[in-house]
Amino acid sequence: RTRSLEEGRCAWPGGANIPAHQSFDRALTMNPLIAVVSCYRNFATFKGRAQRSEYWFFQIWTVLLFFGLIGLDVSLNRHSRLLHDATVIKIVFLIMLLNFLPLLAVQVRRLHDMELPGWYAFVGMLPGGGALLLLILSILPGTKGDNKFGPDPRNARITRPKGATA
Repeated sequence: RTRSLEEGRCAWPGGANIPAHQSFDRALTMNPLIAVVSCYRNFATFKGRAQRSEYWFFQIWTVLLFFGLIGLDVSLNRHSRLLHDATVIKIVFLIMLLNFLPLLAVQVRRLHDMELPGWYAFVGMLPGGGALLLLILSILPGTKGDNKFGPDPRNARITRPKGATA
């Protein structure tokens, strides 16, 4: 049985039943599905902060999607020359192009979590180590507590809806 907010508890997807005052990082960790859905919902949100788990789960999802689509292309073109049938290649390109904006947005929010400006995302395009530097920045933990880009996503509090009683 799920207790309601009136009883001081909050029910979340996946069966998590947590105290209304407890923080997300201890009660509701970001799993891969939540991270991918969050990135697609916030595909054009360049404000705020993103946890490492949100960033990395979405990066892994994008890589798996890319190789899955390439594998589909190869299997569909097994008996013909790959370059002669460009239809699947065009579809792969379109899907990856549609993923560019969510990837950029989550990268900017991840940089914000470390209190760095979003334009640092373009450091990855610098030749001679830009991508490596961006990789290292993405691995580092974010700043603890609030920063100029918003509240710490790991310490977000569950708030009661208006009208809910304790």
